Amino acid sequence: MSYDKELLQGFVNAIGGHGVTGVKRLAVTSCEAPGAPPHNIHAFYRLFGTDERREADGLFVITTGLGLQPLGSAVEHSLSRFELFTWVDTLELAGSDVLVGLSALGRLLHAQATPDSAPWFLGHTLSFAPGDGLGGWDSFLFARHGRSVETSVGPVDLARVMPLTPAERQRTREQETMLDGAALVVELENRDYRGTLARWHTPPAR
Repeated sequence: MSYDKELLQGFVNAIGGHGVTGVKRLAVTSCEAPGAPPHNIHAFYRLFGTDERREADGLFVITTGLGLQPLGSAVEHSLSRFELFTWVDTLELAGSDVLVGLSALGRLLHAQATPDSAPWFLGHTLSFAPGDGLGGWDSFLFARHGRSVETSVGPVDLARVMPLTPAERQRTREQETMLDGAALVVELENRDYRGTLARWHTPPAR
């Protein structure tokens, strides 16, 4: 089984439950750029028993290939082999789309994780200078989502990407290691589920 298939099957298992039986691909794009391994970015609908998609439940966007190369800086329990995913209600993003945005974040993690740099952990955030981010967002959380996926190259962590407001980013500075970022994601979804799906294309006002 190819790495992509191993990863995607592990991802389907990770999002299983509530009647989910599989996924149906909507779009895929590929990226080859210096500093990160070649990778694909997929957009999927979830399937519920038949070839039926539920658009109201949003889309999953996930990378495959970033985890083929471990990060240059890693210690025990830090982020090493990883893939990124996010959950959205549309692929549109100001000036681009979510597939391209997710790829850019993954490439930045690889580029910044040089052997002499501090390691990345799930629960950390990547921040840009004001106005230099993606789609109007300047901070992104990499939150743990379940267990790592076992693949032929070893365990690969699934990091859920969540755009953060400046106030939310400030909170993570105080609570970065709390449940590896998962607690904040759950809190945001419980507060405004539909708004969470719409985050990528509804950035905060400046």
